[in-house]
Amino acid sequence: MGISKAHEDLLDSAENLSQNINLFRNGKASAYRIIATILCSLLINDKKNGAFLKRLFPKIKLHPVQENNMLNILKSIGVDEKHIKFLQDGTLSVRGNGDSELILFDFFAKPIELDSWLKQRVVYIESPISIEELLRSVRDKESSHLDPDYNDTLANTRSVSYGENGCHKEIIISIGEYILQILNGIINFKNLPDK
Repeated sequence: MGISKAHEDLLDSAENLSQNINLFRNGKASAYRIIATILCSLLINDKKNGAFLKRLFPKIKLHPVQENNMLNILKSIGVDEKHIKFLQDGTLSVRGNGDSELILFDFFAKPIELDSWLKQRVVYIESPISIEELLRSVRDKESSHLDPDYNDTLANTRSVSYGENGCHKEIIISIGEYILQILNGIINFKNLPDK
């Protein structure tokens, strides 16, 4: 007996995510666009079918972003939000050779529902930018549609670089690496769907 379509799609998604993350880490920076599209199909509701992972695992929960509390601290001491230009959530490492790595998620925190997870801020550049907002922006403006202009989300995230990459690329890769860990855990522990 063969495997189900959902099982095959899950395996293919993990393989495609892994291959494109490796391409990115080995210098093919444009691979982040494909990663964003894969992540959208896995995580974000489409009008017809809903998010793939939520269809397979309706109660799926994911680890929250390691929030940078500096925004709240600055606001609490009277700094007007309009004067705050940039805050990165998570932990960022930039090495002397230009390589960078962003770890966004807090593995020690209690996992949260997918819908809430997607709404979390991952960076603050002039205003908060959520996981879903960034994934959709890259998919819609740079990957599947190739729109003529960037939206505010991409214009802002492209203005900040980590090493040789715009912060939007590192954020997408960090999300991709996290979701790949989740997919590999599902696959390795045989928590595969029969649907």
